[in-house]
Order: sequence, then structure tokens, then C-alpha cells
Amino acid sequence: MPGRENTMELSDLLKRGQHVQLVNLPRGAEPFPKGQVETVGTRTVNVAFAPGEAGDARRILGREVSIKWESGGRSQECPVVLDRVDDDVCVFRLNAENRREYLRVPVHLTLIHEPIEADAIQAYINHVLSQPSSQSEPDTDIAHIMRTEEIEDILEDQFDQMTQALNKISSKLDYLISLAEGKKPEVTRARSAVVLDLSGSGLSFVDSAPVEPESYLKIRLQISRFPLLEVRALTKVVRCDPVPHATEGQRYEVGVFFEAIHEDDREKIFRFIVKVERKILRERKELMTSS
Repeated sequence: MPGRENTMELSDLLKRGQHVQLVNLPRGAEPFPKGQVETVGTRTVNVAFAPGEAGDARRILGREVSIKWESGGRSQECPVVLDRVDDDVCVFRLNAENRREYLRVPVHLTLIHEPIEADAIQAYINHVLSQPSSQSEPDTDIAHIMRTEEIEDILEDQFDQMTQALNKISSKLDYLISLAEGKKPEVTRARSAVVLDLSGSGLSFVDSAPVEPESYLKIRLQISRFPLLEVRALTKVVRCDPVPHATEGQRYEVGVFFEAIHEDDREKIFRFIVKVERKILRERKELMTSS
């Protein structure tokens, strides 16, 4: 992400006094209580814990974990490394080398995921790495116009509503045709879910059914419709946590890591993240000038 004006630092994401929690801890590590951001810089953050609680953090010194917090009603995460423990304060740093890959941004995208059996994993990896999911963005005058953020946002919202309606109609038609032909309707294990955040290394999504940690999922993610840009990957489930106070029945937040993804598809994700960062920063500046 070249240029400071196009990137987000930790100081853009976290604020002093914000409550955070450590997640994605090493296997066997005890859960940590919530801490509070004491100071935050561009690549470091100091988190204060209650007296006596920070001492246990020494067992994860030098290990990469994730800081999780709530912002705008959404959960966000950022992988960090624990540098040191000063009394009741833990000092974390963002790994500069992995910043481009690991910094997550909040998104609202639709994901199709499907479990994959162990004996089919290698064949799917070969398929994913053989070629990118879709062609590169066209470099035409109309493509530049369509990428204007205001026009793109309107088209995305309208297309999303139309796509959901068409998918429902298509599913019903498939079911009716199967019945008319005397066939048993095909049962698919593919599920649709809503993505909460995205990075170059993985994503998290919410679904109504739990997913087994350490299992593998095939995913297909559409990051743009104008032009159509889709990425696919083999992912490994690293966590599955019940969503507290879910308003529409039980929901689970699932975090996955990209085990295999074509580098062209990863680049599409990086460009998409830059666009999201620009939009968030622009909205924050507009809010500050209007208040």
C-alpha cells in the first residue's frame, strides 16, 4: 500500500480508552480478560490490564496473536506481536513486514463456502493455483467511470438486492424442475454467509451453523460487481465463536486463513482493501469537519 494517504495505521483504528481482547492465542493458552488501550501509535499499542492479569501474557512473548475490538457495531481484528510486558501493560507491535497482508478492514460481502474432504484438498489447491478466478479489471473509459466511488456504491447496492432475489427464484425453479422430472432435489453443502472483515491472509464471516475448527472450506468471494471480480481460495477454519446477543437466532462468527490462493486474487483483495480504507478515512474526515 504505497503512500501514507492510502493506508491505515493502528492509530487510525484504535483509540485511547477503547476496550480490546486478545484472540487467536496459541493452542492451549488460557483466554485473556479484556484490556483497555492506554496509548497507540502507528505500529504499536499499549494495552492495560487489571492488576495481576498482564503477568500471564509473558507466556506469549514474541508470539503473534490478534487484538479484537468493536467499532460501529462490527468486530475488527488486527494481528500483532507481543513485544514486552511492563507491570500491568502489554506492549504490542504490528509486524511491518506482514502489515500489507494482515491488516483487516470491515466489509459487507457475500461469501459462498463449502466443506471439502481431505482426499480432495490437493486437487482443489492445484485448481486454485492454476489460474486466477476472474480476469483483471478492464482498462477502458467506461470502466474508469464505473469505478467512480459514488456510482459504484449505488450500483453495488442495487445489484446486491437484485442478485439475492434472483438466487431465491433460481433455487425455487431448480427444486420445482427436479420434482417435475421425478428426481430427488440435489442437496448441496455450499452455504452463503456474510463477510465481516477481510485481509490478504484471511477473513471472518457470520453464519447460522457452526463450522468445525481445523476443518477446510472452499470459498468463493465476489469483491466487485462493476467490473465483476471474484476470488476463490482454500481456507482453514481457525475459530468458530457464538455471536452474543444475536437478534435473529443463533449465529456463529467464523475465522478462516487462506491456505491456498492465487497471487493475482490476493492482489485483487489488496486493491479492494485500499479502496475500503480510503472510504473509511474520507468518511471520518467528513464527520470531523461537520462536527
